Amino acid sequence: RRQLFALASLSQQIVKRLEQQRQELNSGQHELTQLEPQLELIRQQFKQQKAHQADVEKTYALEQRIVGLEAERARLQPGAPCPLCGSCEHPAVEQYQEVKLSETAQRLEQMKVQTEALQKQGVELRARYDNLQQQLQRQQQTIAQDEQQLAGQQQQWRQLSAPLAFDFTLADGEQLSAWLNGCDDEERRGQHALQQHEQAAQAVQQAKDALIALQTQQQQTQQQLALLEERFTLLQKAHADSLQQQQELHQRWQEGEKTLAERRAQRLALFGEQQVAEVREQLRAKHTACEQASVQAAEQWQKAQELRERLAGQQAGLQHQHTQMQERLQQAQQQWQQALADSEFADETA
Repeated sequence: RRQLFALASLSQQIVKRLEQQRQELNSGQHELTQLEPQLELIRQQFKQQKAHQADVEKTYALEQRIVGLEAERARLQPGAPCPLCGSCEHPAVEQYQEVKLSETAQRLEQMKVQTEALQKQGVELRARYDNLQQQLQRQQQTIAQDEQQLAGQQQQWRQLSAPLAFDFTLADGEQLSAWLNGCDDEERRGQHALQQHEQAAQAVQQAKDALIALQTQQQQTQQQLALLEERFTLLQKAHADSLQQQQELHQRWQEGEKTLAERRAQRLALFGEQQVAEVREQLRAKHTACEQASVQAAEQWQKAQELRERLAGQQAGLQHQHTQMQERLQQAQQQWQQALADSEFADETA
């Protein structure tokens, strides 16, 4: 199609150029036919003027000769023989005496000027005639070349258009323009369909990527939730162990108090008030150690409670995030299925 369009455009240019060149050639040939009689007329006028000038030149030369014989004419006497011709009559003496060279010379100069003007006009007209002939020859050569090029283009047009079964020729510009416009419309429709296909494929790919990203994020959330549940389970166990340890310490403290009371009674029975301070100090140290252990156990229990509450909050947040991820994943799957249904693809593998 591009070759046909380029061929038609070039052909139209050549046709227009040929029309202009033929018009110029006809105009030049018409001008040349008008110059030929003008050139012939100038040639005849110049020939006549030249002949007339030659006559005047002869007259002027004769007059110069006659004027040069003026002394001889002055010696001629009526009845006396002429020394030149021997005639005794001299009828033209008075006429020759009236000859004035200045008038003939002026006339001769005027004729020379006219002759030169005719000659110049003839030379210019001849040069114009020759230049016009050469110009017409060049135009004829250019026309022949363009006609040959146009014939080659017409042959190329027939070869290119044969498979298309055109019912018009290269010169039918309107039908060719209509066919090219139809091709352009068809190409635009194809490009639009291709663009829609690409957009649908892009939408499917984007939905698929979003689905994969959500699935990956869901897996990560599930892993985090599993780790958090594992930590929460360990924390619950640690909390239970801490409570049990605290209970054991409290029980040991109570047992220690009971043992202390029993030993105090035994000591009083055996020793009275001897070494009371020492025994009291030992028991006080044990009591202090039990209290410190109880305080530490209480602090550990408090920290375990705080950690338990914090982990419970994180677990609730992750559970909420997991629920949102499930909803987003479901929406992404629906969007991907809808994009796949709206596209030209039969399934995901397509």
